[in-house]
Amino acid sequence: MKKTIKIFIAPALILLACVFLWPKLYGDIRDRRPVWSPDGRFLAFVSNRRQPGASLLSDDRPSHLWLIGADGKGLRPLTPRGGLSRPVAGWPLWSPDGGKLLVESGAGYWIVPVAGGEPKALDADVSSPRWSPDGQSLLYTSRKDSRIENIWTAAADGSAAKPLTRMTRPNTDCGGAEWSPDGSRIL
Repeated sequence: MKKTIKIFIAPALILLACVFLWPKLYGDIRDRRPVWSPDGRFLAFVSNRRQPGASLLSDDRPSHLWLIGADGKGLRPLTPRGGLSRPVAGWPLWSPDGGKLLVESGAGYWIVPVAGGEPKALDADVSSPRWSPDGQSLLYTSRKDSRIENIWTAAADGSAAKPLTRMTRPNTDCGGAEWSPDGSRIL
């Protein structure tokens, strides 16, 4: 009788370990929002996969920005293991030169360098950001100086922000401003 119990206990323990550990180690990975780099050499995407060095038993799996080569090699996270202010939410947006990505995290946007380095937060009340065609500037809408939305520009690193419009009517919505293809005009 004791021998029979031991025979059943070992497989049962292995089965229980697989049922509880498999999802923590490998399961429930969601890769989404893939975007090709301008030169087609890389793919940036949002995923909740576990970052290198993260605890295997942690249930904390926020979404991060990842990069992989077009050949399927070189998978690496672009956002720090501690994350941005909140998990990555929106579609990544490549800079025209492929050196940076704009990504939404919670209530804000971040500029993430592809080559490595610390992501930089844009001003808190930024929406619909767009790179200029030459990648030297950002265009976005914001309500940061008032309750009224205006169109703003900033340097590619988010500094030197200045308003392009000064709407005065409450509840004005500028919508998503866009650059002309040559960058000489804004719609």
